[in-house]
Amino acid sequence: MTPAAKRKAVVRLCDQHEISQRRACDVLEVERLRYLVLSRRFTCQSLHLLLLYATMLKSLCAMTCFLFPLQDRRARRSLLVGFAILLICGAKGVFAQDSPTGFRYFAGLSAATNYVSNGISLSDNKPTLQPLFEVDWNGFYAGTVISLVRKGGDRTEFDFYLGFRRKLNNGLFFDTGYRRFYLNSSRDCCGEFKFRLLSPLYGDFGGEVYFSYNPNLDSFNKRSRLIWAVSDRWTASAAYGETSSNSNEYWDAGVTFALTDTFSLDLRYQGAETGDAGLVARFSWATVQNSLARILANPLDQ
Repeated sequence: MTPAAKRKAVVRLCDQHEISQRRACDVLEVERLRYLVLSRRFTCQSLHLLLLYATMLKSLCAMTCFLFPLQDRRARRSLLVGFAILLICGAKGVFAQDSPTGFRYFAGLSAATNYVSNGISLSDNKPTLQPLFEVDWNGFYAGTVISLVRKGGDRTEFDFYLGFRRKLNNGLFFDTGYRRFYLNSSRDCCGEFKFRLLSPLYGDFGGEVYFSYNPNLDSFNKRSRLIWAVSDRWTASAAYGETSSNSNEYWDAGVTFALTDTFSLDLRYQGAETGDAGLVARFSWATVQNSLARILANPLDQ
């Protein structure tokens, strides 16, 4: 009898006769230590996923070194730390189950041709990488995002945020919280309070309204978005917004395609009154430990 067959026999004997593992091992003359080792052996799927994470980390490290010359060592070091955290979290997600206390995590990584915020490029129209890590508990969440930027002497932006979100039975989805921005050279920048509400409108169409207030700049940001859930994987959306501090109007329109439950591709035209950033492509990967990723990607299909 093969080791795998012995392990299955022990499990079957425990289930059918409601006896302990030790007793089942004695009856079948199987060393209990060997059974415990076999029961904890990684599956081929788990090993394949670990190799995938390792390959992704290696590729992203090479991309970082290519995008940032030697003088930007602090930005490269910050991102490499972020990639390492994502690798650890991803590897943990291969084997971990949902916590009985309700704590879950969400990790992701995006690579984009431009880092655009409110219609304005923060990466000088250069490519950017953005690792993300978040934990949530019954709707309460906290997380951090690291972004590559090119603003004066700053090359890395660290965003720390917390808040509460919930999807209600009537289909409404709301999100409220606070976000703080830090830069590697300028240090503490500013923070903002935000509120986001999504609602079904008609059929496969929905809408989003977003408000934020930055007390450091005494600036309001207002945005509305129309969303069309074309299919289970395709989502089209268009938005229009305005920031009060610089009286800047901005807009975007594009489509998102969910390649799998963990990979997606977004193609979007970003514009602003101060000048269009143009077409921006974004490739994203995320661990899906709860319905958060699906809600954010396609809030009408939940």
